Amino acid sequence: MSPNFLRCHKSFVINMNYIIGYKRYQFTLKNNYDVPISPRLYLKRINDYKNYLLIW
Repeated sequence: MSPNFLRCHKSFVINMNYIIGYKRYQFTLKNNYDVPISPRLYLKRINDYKNYLLIW
């Protein structure tokens, strides 16, 4: 899988280029959809996203 993609929930894989923000247990995408983040993996996924932002 490309490094731009992140599995944030067992049913969702998102392109991190389209994330405009996050709230507790969800990412908000450019098209204003809220995509859930697994509560069990919340901190790991937020850290993955922050690290991605530092690289790009």
